[in-house]
Amino acid sequence: MNLELSEEQVALRDTVRRFLAEKAPISGHVRTLLDEPTGTTEPVWHGLAELGTTGLLVSPEYGGAGMTMVEAGIVAEELGAALHPGPWLSTAVAATRALRRCDAGPEAAEILTGIAAGTTIATVGPLDVATLPTANGTSLNGELVSVPDAAAAHVLLVFARNANGAELFAVDTASPAFR
Repeated sequence: MNLELSEEQVALRDTVRRFLAEKAPISGHVRTLLDEPTGTTEPVWHGLAELGTTGLLVSPEYGGAGMTMVEAGIVAEELGAALHPGPWLSTAVAATRALRRCDAGPEAAEILTGIAAGTTIATVGPLDVATLPTANGTSLNGELVSVPDAAAAHVLLVFARNANGAELFAVDTASPAFR
């Protein structure tokens, strides 16, 4: 088994490393982010998206690169080395994988396209919510505590229990119903 990085993977690592050294240096950037609830800044987040890191695991049909967890691990290692606490792992890995594993239809396609473009920040909540049928569809009932990167998220993906087991719901964090 060959465990060496390919030329493409080395190029990805070096590109992310250079970007973070320039746009998010430890000396000035990390202290700023201690007071930033989103864990990142717009220029850094959009820069990561322009490098393609937010869409690494997103299928090319939604504007992503369709890469593997190896490439995601390379980016995560560089973000960790730069002490960048932003929502990359929650969005580019956890939310993307949750959406890819569930057949969530057109709404998932829209979210994945936004993740790949860097316009959507998403996170995944734990399975502590129940569904309640309503006249308009389904209502989620429960409390989520300690959801990673919730302050930055535009979309909260929630696995909720129902009569059939569990289902994935996308909750718009800007919605008045979200509190």
